[in-house]
Amino acid sequence: MWRDTIVEEIRRNRQVYAAKFHHDIKAICRAAREQQKKSGHEIVSLPPRSIATVAKDNAMNQESIFSTYLNALTAVARQGDAREESFYFFI
Repeated sequence: MWRDTIVEEIRRNRQVYAAKFHHDIKAICRAAREQQKKSGHEIVSLPPRSIATVAKDNAMNQESIFSTYLNALTAVARQGDAREESFYFFI
């Protein structure tokens, strides 16, 4: 079976890091926030988005993708090149 040594290394490092905090997610997050403050970079907090807003944005993205796909298919059909290979890019 094929092994990805990079993924294995990342998982090992994650386990070592988590063990430093006794696998306590709150302690890990607290340490991350402290490190973030020490970095000196500006920390930006965005307001939470409502479920309705997220759903609306996702629907708009789906419509945009579908619209782009249909426009491309229409352009190909107008050129008279309706071969199957012309559609592989969009699948």
